[in-house]
Amino acid sequence: MSVVFSLMLAVSNIISAQEIAPLPVDPAIKTGTLPNGTRWYVVSNPYVKDVADFAVVQNVGFNTTPALNKSSVLEHSRESLASQPLLLAPTVQDYFVRHGAVPGPSGFAHVSGNTTVFRFGDIDLKSSESVLDSTLLVLTNIVGSSGFPADEDLKKWYSPSDQAIIVAGDVDAKLVSDKLKMLSYMVPASESMPRKSYEWKDEEGLVVELSDSSVEGIAQIRASWRLQRMPVELMNTVMPAIYEKYMAVAGKIIERRINKSLQDKGVPVSSVSWEYVGSGTTSGDEKFMVSVTVPCGDVDEAVAILAESVSSLDAHGAFAPEITIAAKVFEDGLYEADNSHDVCNSEYVDRCMRSFVYNTPLASKKHMREFHSSKELDDSTECRIFRSMVSATFDDSRNLTLAVRTGGQQLSEDQVRSTFLSSWRKARIEVPLMKTPVAPQLDTVSDSKLKIRSVRKEYLSGGSVMTLSNGMKIMYRKMLPEEGILHYSLSLNGGTGNIDGLCVEDGVYLEEFFRSCEIGGVDGQAFFDMVRSNGMTLNCHVGHSVTDFKGRIPSDKLDHLFSVLLTVMNTRKADFKSWEYYLAGEPLRQISGSAAGHLSCLTDDFADRADKFFTSLSEKINDGILVLVGDIDENELKNAVRTYAGGFKTEDRAFVRTDTFNSSLSGNTRDYRRGDAGIIEIRISAALPLTIDNYYASMLTSMILERNLSEASAGTGALVDIIHECRRYPQESILMKVIMREIPVEGFADGTVEYDRKAAVGSVRNVMSSMYDMKMAEDVLTRCRNRMVRSLQMEMKRPEYWMSALKLRYLAGKDFTTGAEARIKALKADDVKRILSYLEKGTKVEYIITER
Repeated sequence: MSVVFSLMLAVSNIISAQEIAPLPVDPAIKTGTLPNGTRWYVVSNPYVKDVADFAVVQNVGFNTTPALNKSSVLEHSRESLASQPLLLAPTVQDYFVRHGAVPGPSGFAHVSGNTTVFRFGDIDLKSSESVLDSTLLVLTNIVGSSGFPADEDLKKWYSPSDQAIIVAGDVDAKLVSDKLKMLSYMVPASESMPRKSYEWKDEEGLVVELSDSSVEGIAQIRASWRLQRMPVELMNTVMPAIYEKYMAVAGKIIERRINKSLQDKGVPVSSVSWEYVGSGTTSGDEKFMVSVTVPCGDVDEAVAILAESVSSLDAHGAFAPEITIAAKVFEDGLYEADNSHDVCNSEYVDRCMRSFVYNTPLASKKHMREFHSSKELDDSTECRIFRSMVSATFDDSRNLTLAVRTGGQQLSEDQVRSTFLSSWRKARIEVPLMKTPVAPQLDTVSDSKLKIRSVRKEYLSGGSVMTLSNGMKIMYRKMLPEEGILHYSLSLNGGTGNIDGLCVEDGVYLEEFFRSCEIGGVDGQAFFDMVRSNGMTLNCHVGHSVTDFKGRIPSDKLDHLFSVLLTVMNTRKADFKSWEYYLAGEPLRQISGSAAGHLSCLTDDFADRADKFFTSLSEKINDGILVLVGDIDENELKNAVRTYAGGFKTEDRAFVRTDTFNSSLSGNTRDYRRGDAGIIEIRISAALPLTIDNYYASMLTSMILERNLSEASAGTGALVDIIHECRRYPQESILMKVIMREIPVEGFADGTVEYDRKAAVGSVRNVMSSMYDMKMAEDVLTRCRNRMVRSLQMEMKRPEYWMSALKLRYLAGKDFTTGAEARIKALKADDVKRILSYLEKGTKVEYIITER
């Protein structure tokens, strides 16, 4: 039985026929068909001012038909980027670069197995009066010229009806669609050639593939199941979304089970991961993959554990608590995707492109999340649906490939196959026993009742600040971007700078130590499972000088929030055994390149110092602030504060914020090379006081710098990215990271030169030196300032912005909010040159790094 049919049977009692109809279209997206058959998609996106992304998608790729020659399709895509009639630029790509376009990871054109995609992002709609009309003409010409390739066999596959034009940005959808309709008469309709239909091939047997790893001592094991793709007529319904959810739930449960088994047996692990490739991202079979990276000497054990974990799930399903936690994690991902930022133009282009190629829904992320949250199922129904889905997905002898890559160890296919199959059969026989989770003991009502000393207006955010009799400060602001959700952050002074030998990046080790602790009398995993099962998220982030315990929670669970925070602060105990297991895998993460920090900081006494660090934080809660933003009731907050806040430990003294220092740094250059190809990273920093003027001037400088570098590198096979950071510790400074990546010249017009490392470094130096003397066009500066203002306005609508701004103001004495719009609008070319002057005189550290 296919996975699709099995899933439809399983959900037939909870999904009505009406709900299997196509999902509603995102109101921001308008779509239709032009007179010549070309599909059009226009998105009016107000979040990025004066900018738009453009794309042409063609249903022609390397695998469209066996008669097509791969090199012919590729060459034709490059010809389409050449000069066109009525275009006043040497090539199409020169035209787009002139108007602000930055190539993607594959250049401006990308040919895959079933599509050719031309993408031109971040086009400045104010760069000239005719830019919109000219751009739409170029897109129409690409559609039209595609019908005239030199290869006669290729020509017949480029009907206008096999192509789509996509526009997303600060545009009027009606105006753009009318212009496209008028231009479409320049390109006559033609007959569309039938494409080869998808065929599912069910293959018996377990395929074992052995190969050498590029990393000595590391073994990478991957089990990959081929799955029949979703029928095209169901792709724009809720069925793919339901399937995606349960595949994600299965992946999370498998990941947890494998990690638990590896730890129980003392097998060090670099990583355990899973990946689901659905019908909305590929024209071929779907795939579900599970990967494990361990030492070479533990290959047999890891293969056995992987087989047992998947087989047990296939044969016996999962327990309700496992499904609940995994489903919550999946929903967290949907929430973050929907709320982490406003939808950017490129995301809209991706969605429209998938809709045209794969018939996926044009529904918004919010609508998809609301669909999932609206289906409240009882445990038995959830378990039944899940078991039906996994039993149709996993098999030990059909459509399965087990790939093992080892560095420096010889294995035989028979040995690996025998280990996998015997472990699979064993797990099917042994019925797993459900262990009742041990509930943590949460701190509840405090014996010490606190008084609220004062409540006053907080002028930065427009909210309020509550001061308690023990010195604690609670800042809160009512915002309703979403009803029923409260965002919180307990921010305490203290971070990596308090522990000798740690840099900012090493805060991840303190975070991992915290998660491995025993909290509330149970191990860290059990505690965080309890937190998540109550609809609450809790994350620990350790910076240089501030540690945050933050997340979100249903607004009607204020009592639970305070109980959890009290438990974290008062009952945390180091679990040195769990920490030792984490440490055992760190050398593997360092070797495989997945480590987040520096191994040198993990000295023998690290655990003791980390334990003392978190103990110190918990004993002086008044050396920090608790920020609450969202759907909040002030009276309920006051009642919760009086009930619980007395349980926090505080010190009866005033705390002084440690000032940062500024000093001149001597310039030096370092040169690093690793591997064979493709990335240059140049870091340029300067000691600079982080005033509000310098903060926004450096932001403007990074935008201008990226624009100029992109223009300078056009036609060189290099992708430019600027990462701009304002650092407060160990000294106030700004950092510009210029990253230039090698990208295939096949994605550019003919004549584009190959990437050259020395030339790339030279272009950065030339642009940096010339910018100081060049005259910066006022219209360019105005457009950049407008984008900054618009971005700030949108950020201020998010609770996360105010949590960060309040923490910055009250723990670091920095205010980048008050009067920000006026400061941005007042920025001039001289401010950019001033920042460039600081960078020219500051530290310059160049890293030339190439990928392995």
